[in-house]
Amino acid sequence: MEEHNSMVDHGEHTYRLRMNWFSDVTNGEYLPDVFYRLQVGSLMKLYNSSISAMKVVVLEVIIEILATVNEDDITRWID
Repeated sequence: MEEHNSMVDHGEHTYRLRMNWFSDVTNGEYLPDVFYRLQVGSLMKLYNSSISAMKVVVLEVIIEILATVNEDDITRWID
């Protein structure tokens, strides 16, 4: 990154590189966050498209299933 940014100073590149959250995070930190966001997004889509009487039942079942998944399982699925 430092080498690239010094090349910007000499006109060899037109953009600079910098650190951000994604460049400084491990798989163990990143995957649970992504998995959680996917869960919430999926739950909301299901909730919004379900018949009112079914919403509570469906969400309870999904929450029970998700409670059985741990971070180690997620890492094994990805690796």
